[in-house]
Amino acid sequence: DASLADVAGSAVASLLSSSERYRPCGAAVRDGFDEEHRAASLAWMIGAFEGLQFTDGVLFDASLLLDRYYASAPCRDAAGPAGGAAMRRRLLAAVCLALKVGLPEDTHLPVRQLVAHLASGQVSFDDVLAGELDVLERLRFCVGTPTAWDLLRTLGARALLECGRDCECLADFLLHLTLEDACLHYGYTHAVVAASCLLLSLNATSAPFGAYTVLFEDLGAVLADEALPVAQVLSCCSEVRSAWERSRCLEHQAGATAGYAERVRAKFTQATRGRVALAVELPEGPVAPEVF
Repeated sequence: DASLADVAGSAVASLLSSSERYRPCGAAVRDGFDEEHRAASLAWMIGAFEGLQFTDGVLFDASLLLDRYYASAPCRDAAGPAGGAAMRRRLLAAVCLALKVGLPEDTHLPVRQLVAHLASGQVSFDDVLAGELDVLERLRFCVGTPTAWDLLRTLGARALLECGRDCECLADFLLHLTLEDACLHYGYTHAVVAASCLLLSLNATSAPFGAYTVLFEDLGAVLADEALPVAQVLSCCSEVRSAWERSRCLEHQAGATAGYAERVRAKFTQATRGRVALAVELPEGPVAPEVF
């Protein structure tokens, strides 16, 4: 039963290194990407991607591309319809790029047809390609970089082996909720965010203690020579739990932010997602430090 370090060695550590190199500053995302427009874009992607049965990886890839774009420099889109058209083109361009780097091999429809379907006649494919070039140039052609979802898959590969399906679905649900808050999602390393979602999920589903041991072994492998960031993980767990609590009180939220949380909850009330948005409760209080 080799550890992740034994199996993957330096390749796993390089995953974190690459994700850190391209992780945007949460405050820069917040300042460059209007909160309502960002939440509306995320909500639209959740709905559209579910209908087309895209993997969650496409959502996180497209979101990261958009956030990196807006964090890199302020966008001065014109007000009114022209500005809205520019944002739609940019959104579809990010989706197009995400599909090109992360579309499953068994998908039978070509990317052009998928993007045309998503555009619904509002943006031509040529305009999407022009937007794609704009995004690529802004990001210096560095796309397909690791996301928090990739780290969640890596850290959960062994830790979830002896856990029920609910545990995996709950970790996914919590990670989706972090996307709403750029300062939370990017305020910690992707490894810490992923580990925090997994830790809360293990705790909520009464996972065997061995799963915690494996999680921290593999987190150590990802971090290479760095010490386990216990304080950061506990702090992040607290923030993720707060995001979960907010998602349960949608009547106190307004606008696109509530729309995104509602879409995420709807997604994770489906039977294929273990209905974890309804069936699983996070225990009150912080995760006990002794699990480390």
